[in-house]
Formats: sequence, structure tokens, C-alpha cells
Amino acid sequence: MKILMLFVDMLRPNRFNLYNKSIKKNILDHFFYNFGGNVYTNCFSPAPDTPRSMACFYSGLLPSQNGCDSRIKWPTYFLETKESIFDEFIENNYELTFFSNPNERKLGLFPENISKMNNHNHNFDLKGYLKNIKLKKNHLVFISIPDYHWALQDYGYTSKAEQHALIQTKKSIDIIFNSLNKDDFDHIFIFSDHGFKFSKQRKKEEWYHFINRDRSNIFLIHRNKDEQELKYNNKLCSIQDLKDTIRDIFGKKNNFSLLNNKERKYIVIEDHFSISPPTVNQNVDIWGIIFKDKYYVRSLEKAFILDYNSNIISNEINQDFDEILKKSSQFSKYYDEYQKVFLYKKLFATSKLKQNKFMNGQNRKILSNLEIKFYFLIDFFKSF
Repeated sequence: MKILMLFVDMLRPNRFNLYNKSIKKNILDHFFYNFGGNVYTNCFSPAPDTPRSMACFYSGLLPSQNGCDSRIKWPTYFLETKESIFDEFIENNYELTFFSNPNERKLGLFPENISKMNNHNHNFDLKGYLKNIKLKKNHLVFISIPDYHWALQDYGYTSKAEQHALIQTKKSIDIIFNSLNKDDFDHIFIFSDHGFKFSKQRKKEEWYHFINRDRSNIFLIHRNKDEQELKYNNKLCSIQDLKDTIRDIFGKKNNFSLLNNKERKYIVIEDHFSISPPTVNQNVDIWGIIFKDKYYVRSLEKAFILDYNSNIISNEINQDFDEILKKSSQFSKYYDEYQKVFLYKKLFATSKLKQNKFMNGQNRKILSNLEIKFYFLIDFFKSF
């Protein structure tokens, strides 16, 4: 059996006519419409950035369970489970071929055991690398294409950047399928790890839209050998489910294979408001629960339920949804700490202090901001 996994970083589904009929077809749309296979319209990432999302892909586990629980924690160094999507191939003595950005690989793109293998490329020559591939009877080819993400990053998340990203990505995909015959593979998976927001969206949108479909919905096509027709599957699923799908293909027990009718009730998401630059011990700031028709979004202070047309259904905290977040994310840890910090702020750190006397009995006087600035200036000029 031959399987191709093509990871294309940052493809945002609702920017393709393939997913969103209200927009014009782009150059990649034309390719995908002629590719064949099953398009998954409701597949999401529990962690919409590359390190955490790919950790979910490899492990089938949520960030709170797999060790890659912040965007600085790459799988090579922080993935705690030794089980991965590649186990079935290794156990069945498959030929393994990997192509990726060598620098991203050093950063920690793959699980540790895969990263240490000697079957990776050593430069950026995709065409040259594929020219030397001779498919074996049992063969996994894994290709990572970060071109779309790079182009957006280079041009600043604008419409111009998007066009540049499409052009560069199409060139790489053409190299792949001019070198490899799609019908030589029993299964092909083309997927992204997350989407993105345009710069103008980041400036204009309210915080509770940060983890909506623009960033959390992933691009996913699965093609069986010789499949020419394009079909749509609307089941609610996660990038985690690709691990179960591989187990299903190998006849192993699984829970949420893409190839069966079993559907998730919801997808739990957690994320950072700050995308760059990365910092040590970066805090998680926003959580969400994705349903088929709506999503619940939560900060430590507020909550909203919204439909996918950005209409607010409710702006009240839902205790049942909070319990889901506490069980499936880091929300409980952050919220417990927040409550204690908030209590301190309430009792001591506000300007309207209830404790209006010192312990020696003398009255306390709270200076205005203007007075405080005045004394600061005195100290400042005295220092010269």
C-alpha cells in the first residue's frame, strides 16, 4: 500500500471556492476541483498554530494531553507520548520518505524518533528530491510545504500576500504531482494545520472572533486510488482524527476515523492572543468549543456563543460548556489561578481601598495619577 501525506501549512478553507462558493475560484481551486477525493468541510484544529496542531496530528491527543501545550513547544522536544501516526508504518516495515524545510525540522517539526531518521532531505530542492524517489510496494511519502505561510509572512497578510502565496504553493504542488502519479497511491491526504487572519481583520475584529473558522478550520482532502469524482463530507472532525484514520486503514481499532460515520459532538480549542514573537511560558488566553452550527468562546472574564455568520446568540457564561473546557483543555488551571489573582486585585490592588488605615492606626492617603507622575519627575531629574 502506498500513502502520500501532503501537509500545506496555513491553507484557510473559506478562502477557496472549493469550500466557499461565494468567492471566485483561485489557481489552487482549479487544481483541487480536478483532483478527486473527499473534501472535509468541518475539520478543525484544537490548536491553530503549527507546533501544537501538528502535535495533535501525530498523537491524536489534545494539547493538554500531549505536552505541546503552547505555541513554542515543538513536537521533537515536547511531545510526551511515544505513540504517533507513523507507528503503523514502522511496525509494518514501510519505506518512509520525508521532505520538509530543514530548518523547521531542526526547530522540532516531527516527533523525536522521526526527526532522527536518515530518510529526510538536506536542502530545499523539492524537484531534485522527488526525482530520486522510487515507490516501493509499501511506502509512505510525507511532504511538508510551508510556501503558503512563508509568502503571507513575507507580504504581510494582505490580499496581495494571498495571491503571492497561492502562486508559490501551486508551483510546489505542480512539482509534486508532475513527479508523482496520484493514481500510484492508495490514499492521499492533503491537509493544513490552521488558517489565518488578514491584518485588517486583526485590527477590526472583536477578540471573540479570533478562533473562528478563519483560523481553526483546516483544509482537508482524502483521495482513494483512481478516485476522480469530488465529494463533500460535512461530519465534524479534528486534525487528531487522521491518526485514527491510519489505524482504520491498517485494520486497527479506532474511535474517530474519517472513513466511518462516527462524528464528534464538538471540538475544544485553546489559543494565544499573541502570535509573535514567541516567549517562554506563553500564556493561553482564549478557549472555544466548536459545534457544527455555532461556537462558544471564552476568556477568563467573558464568554459568547456565536453562529458562523458572526451573530451573537448569547454573551453569558455557560457553566456546562465551561465544564467541557475544564476537562479537555488548560482552562481549569488558568481559571483557578485567575480567581485567586482577581481576589487579590479586589481586596488590595484597587484604587478604592477598603483598608483606609495603616496597621499603626494612621490614615492612608491615595495620591492621584497626576501627583504620582509629579513625584516620578522629581526622582527622574534628580538622577542626572
